[in-house]
Amino acid sequence: QFSLTLRSMYRCDILSVAALTVVSVVLAADKECTLTPDEAPWDCCQLSEEYINNMENGTRKCLDKLPDPPMVSGDSTQTTELNNYQACLQECIYTESGLFTGDKTLNKTAILKVFSTTDKEVNSVGTAAVNKCITSYLKDVDKSLDCKSGALEFEMCTSREVFLNCPTSLWKSSKECADIKAKIQKCPSLL
Repeated sequence: QFSLTLRSMYRCDILSVAALTVVSVVLAADKECTLTPDEAPWDCCQLSEEYINNMENGTRKCLDKLPDPPMVSGDSTQTTELNNYQACLQECIYTESGLFTGDKTLNKTAILKVFSTTDKEVNSVGTAAVNKCITSYLKDVDKSLDCKSGALEFEMCTSREVFLNCPTSLWKSSKECADIKAKIQKCPSLL
């Protein structure tokens, strides 16, 4: 998802994130709106390590703090458990990274500071993503989950916006990447 903590999590704990990704793909109802294991969006938009590593410390702490994600076979109870895990993991990462105010409201200034880079093009895309998502993410928060801060929804929104508006200089031009981008444009819940 602007901070790209999902990609950062790959670096921190590949097994946990791989399990989340596989389960998410398996559970998706619409096959047109799923990414296969071969479809790796962030291989298409190749952001710098500086950009990716901004929340790595918070991610590590939270992966150590939280139990392993639930293994899901597909029933609705387990799907809820996985959704809850993902929401709480993202909330923990945002908390550890200092991206909330005291009442778990997103702190836009802190978010922009944490994710600023030396790359002006990336900063422009990231700032636009934050500005768009900071006003829209709350409508997508699942109030039935234990963690309701909206960190996961905000992360998904900003990641999608950064990916869809990836600077040309960082975009890998290929049919595969064009297909992934078209799928993500069609399916808002994908990234």
